[in-house]
Amino acid sequence: MKPQPLWLALMVRLSSAPRRSRSASLVSLASLVGVPLLIAALGCEPSLSEHPHTDPRGPFEIASLVVARVYLDGPVPREIGQFQVWFDADPEQIDPTAIESVRISGPTGQDYRIRNTEFSTSSLSGYVRNVEEDYFWYQGVSLSPTLEPGEYTVDVKWKDGSRQFARRPYSGERTLLDAYLDRRAQMTYAPAGDTESAARETTLAWTTLAALSGPSAYYTAWMSAGKTDSADSLTARGGHIFREAAAGDLNAGLDDGRMLMSTEATPLPVGPYTWQVQITNTNALDEIHTIIFSPAQPFSAR
Repeated sequence: MKPQPLWLALMVRLSSAPRRSRSASLVSLASLVGVPLLIAALGCEPSLSEHPHTDPRGPFEIASLVVARVYLDGPVPREIGQFQVWFDADPEQIDPTAIESVRISGPTGQDYRIRNTEFSTSSLSGYVRNVEEDYFWYQGVSLSPTLEPGEYTVDVKWKDGSRQFARRPYSGERTLLDAYLDRRAQMTYAPAGDTESAARETTLAWTTLAALSGPSAYYTAWMSAGKTDSADSLTARGGHIFREAAAGDLNAGLDDGRMLMSTEATPLPVGPYTWQVQITNTNALDEIHTIIFSPAQPFSAR
């Protein structure tokens, strides 16, 4: 399978993790606290199935809708808009052939249709499945750097006739991105520049914005084999701050400037690697509005 750049994904595995209230089963949580309170807590409004189902392929409730400004740092920095749709199901359960369509509407009549085919850099739309990390989601990319602030709605239509909806607000504010742009020249990364690192004790380290008198933010790092322009989202390994936050660690990734990637018990295979830092305004999936990917950093494990 062709490698995919890391910016194609927020590398999370909510489906297989214990959840705090924001990522619990939407049906169970709604029955406990009521739909209005659930909407206030999540910022993402669910709509339950129109009728019960027995097909193990779905339909499944929508767990999260991501609407975000994404900044891709590198030799030619770029800013894009991104949508992601995650389901409240184990990834291996989700069969795209059971889905008729996935559409996202914006606050001023925008209509984004996500293809029901495998995501590619040519279509910039579709689903992503990583069998190694065991995750699945639908994704659409808007090449316009500006998404209109307001409420966004995803409408998932299943072939059995049922539909799910989820809604969430998008603020459009860019405080975190502006802080990063003001300080990016001062940020350092290690290992970097084709340096070597011991395969049995590789730690990735970077400068945080808070260390440069900037705002607090949430950080995680992703690394994949090979020297490439970006870490490969289909094979990358790294931290799962969204899963950890869902399990109850609300400070997961907060102003964190390092990550241990290998130990004596779990050494890296010898060879070249590429890694990047992912910076977000929160570790709560439904509240993300800014995602920043640092420039790719190459190194070799020996």
